[in-house]
Amino acid sequence: MDQPAHSVTVSGIIGASAEALYAAWTDASAMSRWMGKAQADARVGGRYRIEHEAGGRLYVHKGEYRVLEPSRRIVQTFAAGPAEREPASYAAANDEYVEVLFKPLEDGSTEVTLINGWNGGGLGPDGMEAIEQAWSHWLTLLDRHIAGPSGSGG
Repeated sequence: MDQPAHSVTVSGIIGASAEALYAAWTDASAMSRWMGKAQADARVGGRYRIEHEAGGRLYVHKGEYRVLEPSRRIVQTFAAGPAEREPASYAAANDEYVEVLFKPLEDGSTEVTLINGWNGGGLGPDGMEAIEQAWSHWLTLLDRHIAGPSGSGG
């Protein structure tokens, strides 16, 4: 991917294999267990759509898969907003994307790095911090899903 004008990067170590984590990001059934109601056509050019509730409000996240390297890397466009103002396009108007990198570690866990980049306007420090907190929350949800009784864990 070209360097975006703006980006936020978060990472964490999750106690699961890169294969299990890749599946959690690309398989609609697995995505639904930790993200919310999900649809996914995990192929380059395929689309995904996720509905989740937060603060009593329904939100939609959707996009198109641009790069799929099993157990290594995912790049997808990203558009999000309240369901009542669902983004019309699967390709974000401001060239927003999410890149997820999976780095297997010797102990069987995986370092997951998530980069949210965009070329639209800057958000200022508060907006950047909010995006960082949101993606950190999603990584925590993934970790809880994988560690839970229905998670594959490795």
